[in-house]
Amino acid sequence: GVSIGDFIHMIRVSRACDLLRTTDHSITQISQEVGFPNTRAMNRAFEKHRGVSPRMIRKAGSVQADHLSLDGRSEAGKE
Repeated sequence: GVSIGDFIHMIRVSRACDLLRTTDHSITQISQEVGFPNTRAMNRAFEKHRGVSPRMIRKAGSVQADHLSLDGRSEAGKE
């Protein structure tokens, strides 16, 4: 199972991904908006749950980021 803490982080990471793709808010501002205590905590949660940094999600844009599964690996090539 998933711990409550991990579940909350997964929700925060998902919301942060949406904001990274659809706004020009800073990563610091987004980390605060979704409830992380600081950007370092958000970066660690992204690495754990997506396998990439928030900056990589922003750089990838909506097209490539949409191909990332929850574990951060590309869905392409999975059969």
